[in-house]
Amino acid sequence: MKKILSLVTLLALLLPTAQAATMRTSLISAMSRAPEVFNDLPSDQANYPAIMFLHEREIVQGYENGSFRPNGLVNRAELVKMVVGMIGGDVSQVGGTNCFPDVQTEWFAPYVCYAKDQGWIGGYPDGTFKPANSVSRVEAMKIVLNAMIASDYWPSPTDFEKSMQMPKDADVKQWYASFLRFAIAKELLDGAHVELDADGAYLYRPGDPMTRKEVAELMFRTYVYMAERVEIANLLGMTMCFQLEHATDDETTAHERWVNSFLADMGYTEAEVDALNTKYKSDDLITDMADAVRESSCGDPSAVDLSRWEGLKIFGL
Repeated sequence: MKKILSLVTLLALLLPTAQAATMRTSLISAMSRAPEVFNDLPSDQANYPAIMFLHEREIVQGYENGSFRPNGLVNRAELVKMVVGMIGGDVSQVGGTNCFPDVQTEWFAPYVCYAKDQGWIGGYPDGTFKPANSVSRVEAMKIVLNAMIASDYWPSPTDFEKSMQMPKDADVKQWYASFLRFAIAKELLDGAHVELDADGAYLYRPGDPMTRKEVAELMFRTYVYMAERVEIANLLGMTMCFQLEHATDDETTAHERWVNSFLADMGYTEAEVDALNTKYKSDDLITDMADAVRESSCGDPSAVDLSRWEGLKIFGL
């Protein structure tokens, strides 16, 4: 049991509870203290933690004059390169050239061809990719979410997501509607650029070009969202291990040990765990992963095929 408790103690530092900060809060705090390396990006800038998170992982770089240009625009080829770098994609796995009429042997070709092979991008109706075009907010959202939240890991829409108000200027019949609805519900978007019209309705301007700081914020928040799902799955799986270990206890004793020993060591209350179970009960990824964690930790590890979770390694699996 010591091995399980040591892992759970780590989770208690990351998961959202009254005693422990969320992973996002912890990372923001850590990245806010990162030394300033760009001459136009002070540490009190709102997107500083997200930019530094990506910079430390060599996903984004600055310019020769020492600037980062947070308000600079990102083109489609640049975004794809950033996303491939974020998930650690091996571009040597595919041909890497001539995957679109306008993507041949340029520097970005291996990244774009890899993304196309993975199904993250499809190009325009005329068959081109238009790599030099500035990427719009909704285009960036689709590419990032397709790459970092593969189709197997998308949770079913909640009642809140189905009923939530969309931005006034968002067309709910357009291809981007499901991506935008999901990103808003999961708080993946930087709200700094959201505007209100004269009637108080909020505007997102989905077709506007995405800036470097906005892309960094979107990628950072998506990473944290996925990483927290992995951590919660680990928590639930190891909770099941604890329950199995004490299966011979009578109901009252087992419950007391669970609350006063297991949960107390994690810094959780029973009510907080109940809230987590309620919040994530419809998330198939967490349910499946929790079962896999249970089997590998307290069942028969040889019977568990963890290869299907290969894509989640960057989130701490």
